[in-house]
Amino acid sequence: MYVGKKKMEYYNGLEQKLKHCITADGIRFICETYHWDAEKIGRHFIEVQNVTFPSWKG
Repeated sequence: MYVGKKKMEYYNGLEQKLKHCITADGIRFICETYHWDAEKIGRHFIEVQNVTFPSWKG
């Protein structure tokens, strides 16, 4: 089976993005770690987002 260069680049990019997906259990773990404090949880996600995806500035 032949996969074109653009399609292969797309799949490689998709694979990189999926490495950073978080499951419902992962979100629950983070929320419990911060004792369900919305400000601390939000700060965590902003800090992680800037480390994981530096091009995404919120």
